[in-house]
Amino acid sequence: MDPSALNFVRRLKIRHFSVLIAIAEHGSVTRAADALGISQSALTQTLAEVENIFGSPLFSRTSRGVVPTELGNMALSRSRRFLQDVEFWEREVQAMSSGYRTHLNLGVVPHLSSALLARTVRTLVQQVNLSLTLHRGNTRQLLKLLRERKVDCVVGRLPPDDDLVGLSHRLLYEQRPALVAHPALAARLGKRDVQLKDLSSARWLLPLPDTPTRQRLNEEFRKHKLVPPAPIIETESSEVIEEMIASDDGMVSIVPEDVANDFRVRGRVATLDLRLQWMLPAIHIISEARDQPLPAEEHLAASLVRLRNEMNAATAEP
Repeated sequence: MDPSALNFVRRLKIRHFSVLIAIAEHGSVTRAADALGISQSALTQTLAEVENIFGSPLFSRTSRGVVPTELGNMALSRSRRFLQDVEFWEREVQAMSSGYRTHLNLGVVPHLSSALLARTVRTLVQQVNLSLTLHRGNTRQLLKLLRERKVDCVVGRLPPDDDLVGLSHRLLYEQRPALVAHPALAARLGKRDVQLKDLSSARWLLPLPDTPTRQRLNEEFRKHKLVPPAPIIETESSEVIEEMIASDDGMVSIVPEDVANDFRVRGRVATLDLRLQWMLPAIHIISEARDQPLPAEEHLAASLVRLRNEMNAATAEP
């Protein structure tokens, strides 16, 4: 390490990072001191120490309270990343002390089959010997956690290219769409060739308007000279979709085919015999750009793909 950088590191203390973050979050030296459980004079002294190390003020007083300077924002960004790394480090130490190989903080979108996710988690814990923290959310929410270094990687769909700066990704598998409905509705429609126009009067549960799935479905309706459905509920939660459709024989939704298979196995929701001739956005594993992927990410990707192939093969068997 460069001597000046080494001297810089030696002077910094973890309490410096905590003080900077507390002041930024509370916008007040007094409130930050209360939150940290220290006196205002002790906090002011610590702030003076760290500003002396940086050689410039890190906060300025305004009518809106204490706000970070440009240098302060940079210091805050680095401080948060450092403390998050320390938290990850502590979890890994706990995991290894408990006999696990390492700890993985994983983000997963709702579009994955719950059966596939459960089998993958079980494989990682029992066979690969990992401990794991699982976060669920949409791609936007999970990528925010990834950039904040609160998760190691995300299994989900790719965002627009400009949201991928500084990130790496690789394809895991493709997904087909499937239309699902109450078994009674599926039985009624199954007496003839199901067409999109047969579903025009159905009560729909759909993802949000800005999602690729919703947009493609709307295009499909327009292609057939039909008005796109106006959903009564907008959600991507497979749990909500399954529960609502199972209790209403006039409801229809669109989900990935492997999620539809989960529903079918549980027997409460049926898949309609209407195959849409397009693919959903593919599922990728997304992480920070690194020279080498984390070994835990490699195990995750391999397990997901292998188990999905096994489940698809079992579904295809007569």
